[in-house]
Amino acid sequence: MTKNDPFFPGFHRVLFGRRPVSEFEKMTRKHGEIEKLCLAQITALFGAFVPLSLLDFKSDAGSNSRRRVFTPIVTFWGFLGQVLEPGNSCRKALSNIQTLFATNDLELPASETKAYCNARKRLPVRLLTRIIDYVAGRLCAGATPIGQGRILVVDGTTVSMPDTALNQAKYPQHEQKKGCGFPIMKFVGLFCLNSGAWIATAKSHFNVHESRLFTRLLRHLRKGDTLITDRGFCSYWAAATLTAMGVDFVMRNHQRRKADFRRGKRLGTNDHCIIWLRPKQCPS
Repeated sequence: MTKNDPFFPGFHRVLFGRRPVSEFEKMTRKHGEIEKLCLAQITALFGAFVPLSLLDFKSDAGSNSRRRVFTPIVTFWGFLGQVLEPGNSCRKALSNIQTLFATNDLELPASETKAYCNARKRLPVRLLTRIIDYVAGRLCAGATPIGQGRILVVDGTTVSMPDTALNQAKYPQHEQKKGCGFPIMKFVGLFCLNSGAWIATAKSHFNVHESRLFTRLLRHLRKGDTLITDRGFCSYWAAATLTAMGVDFVMRNHQRRKADFRRGKRLGTNDHCIIWLRPKQCPS
């Protein structure tokens, strides 16, 4: 039944029903419903990797000591969802949290994002660190065959930092005029090759060599592991220390150390055994 009367145009919506919804509008509404469930889905997907016992972080005084709407658990899951979705704003993260509260018949947080942003700042670094350690351990254990050691990779890099007086004092820039350039941090990371998990990090200012930072990561190695490094970490001390720990290693010879294959014993194709004498200058 169609309407041909040009008068009273508003009545036909009451008499003949609503206008048909386009397929595009249906898809848009469906996408909105899926986004509202994003936070609950993240909890369902990653809850097994991050148990609630780790997120139940409270202190007797200071941050997270008061009873708040944005507890560390709520803030962490909202923050994780914001990080996983590129371009996600704090307002959208807050909207997802409000949806989660409404689904569970809880009082909705305020619509202003200030409380959520402050809650993110209150997330303790110790909480995030122990979550990273737990997740990395689970990933390495799941990717390593039973009865075999882990295959680990160590490498270093640098990053520039905001140009503040505090950063300049702790991480000075490299060989530039005073007041020019940005603070530079050097750090060395330890990775699991099978799973890609970032296990540990050691950081310092630019003038510290990567091999010195590597010494801080030795406590994360276990007997039976295999470590892969580049030539920057190759030294007699590193080889002797890893051998004493029961850690196998694969690394290229340092560019300043000459290899004379006329000495030693040939074991096969591309396989040569030599005796490496302890240098005079070597850490004990």
